[in-house]
Amino acid sequence: MEARVLTIDPKAITLEIEGQLIFQSRYDVQRKEPKPHEGDVVYFRFSGERNAVRVKILKTHRPQRVMA
Repeated sequence: MEARVLTIDPKAITLEIEGQLIFQSRYDVQRKEPKPHEGDVVYFRFSGERNAVRVKILKTHRPQRVMA
Protein backbone atom coordinates (compact mmCIF):
# COMPACT_ATOMS: atom_id res chain seq x y z
CA MET A 1 0.00 0.00 0.00
CA GLU A 2 1.01 3.61 -0.47
CA ALA A 3 0.58 6.42 2.06
CA ARG A 4 1.86 9.90 2.92
CA VAL A 5 3.64 10.44 6.24
CA LEU A 6 1.88 13.07 8.35
CA THR A 7 3.95 12.74 11.53
CA ILE A 8 6.68 10.44 12.77
CA ASP A 9 8.46 10.02 16.08
CA PRO A 10 10.69 7.24 17.46
CA LYS A 11 7.70 5.09 18.49
CA ALA A 12 4.81 5.83 16.10
CA ILE A 13 4.01 6.94 12.58
CA THR A 14 0.83 8.63 11.35
CA LEU A 15 -0.11 7.92 7.74
CA GLU A 16 -2.66 9.40 5.33
CA ILE A 17 -3.90 6.58 3.12
CA GLU A 18 -5.62 7.40 -0.18
CA GLY A 19 -6.12 11.02 0.86
CA GLN A 20 -8.64 10.31 3.58
CA LEU A 21 -7.86 7.57 6.09
CA ILE A 22 -5.56 8.57 8.94
CA PHE A 23 -3.79 5.65 10.58
CA GLN A 24 -1.36 5.74 13.51
CA SER A 25 0.79 2.78 14.45
CA ARG A 26 4.13 1.56 15.70
CA TYR A 27 6.47 0.93 12.79
CA ASP A 28 9.57 -0.85 11.50
CA VAL A 29 11.74 0.29 8.59
CA GLN A 30 13.19 -2.25 6.15
CA ARG A 31 16.95 -2.61 6.62
CA LYS A 32 18.41 -0.54 3.78
CA GLU A 33 15.70 2.10 3.63
CA PRO A 34 16.17 5.55 5.19
CA LYS A 35 13.87 6.58 8.00
CA PRO A 36 10.92 8.48 6.45
CA HIS A 37 10.23 12.15 7.20
CA GLU A 38 7.01 14.15 7.29
CA GLY A 39 5.65 14.61 3.75
CA ASP A 40 7.37 11.53 2.32
CA VAL A 41 5.44 8.86 0.47
CA VAL A 42 5.99 5.35 1.82
CA TYR A 43 5.12 1.92 0.52
CA PHE A 44 4.21 -0.40 3.38
CA ARG A 45 2.45 -3.50 4.56
CA PHE A 46 0.80 -4.38 7.83
CA SER A 47 2.51 -6.97 10.04
CA GLY A 48 1.94 -8.51 13.44
CA GLU A 49 -1.04 -9.98 15.19
CA ARG A 50 -4.58 -8.63 15.44
CA ASN A 51 -3.92 -6.87 18.78
CA ALA A 52 -0.38 -5.70 17.91
CA VAL A 53 -0.45 -4.43 14.32
CA ARG A 54 2.68 -2.68 13.08
CA VAL A 55 3.47 -0.91 9.84
CA LYS A 56 6.47 -2.33 7.95
CA ILE A 57 7.99 0.41 5.74
CA LEU A 58 9.19 -1.25 2.53
CA LYS A 59 10.29 1.79 0.53
CA THR A 60 10.45 5.57 1.05
CA HIS A 61 10.01 8.14 -1.72
CA ARG A 62 10.89 11.75 -1.01
CA PRO A 63 8.97 14.05 -3.41
CA GLN A 64 11.06 16.67 -5.18
CA ARG A 65 10.77 20.10 -3.61
CA VAL A 66 9.95 22.86 -6.14
CA MET A 67 12.04 25.99 -5.78
CA ALA A 68 9.93 29.14 -6.11
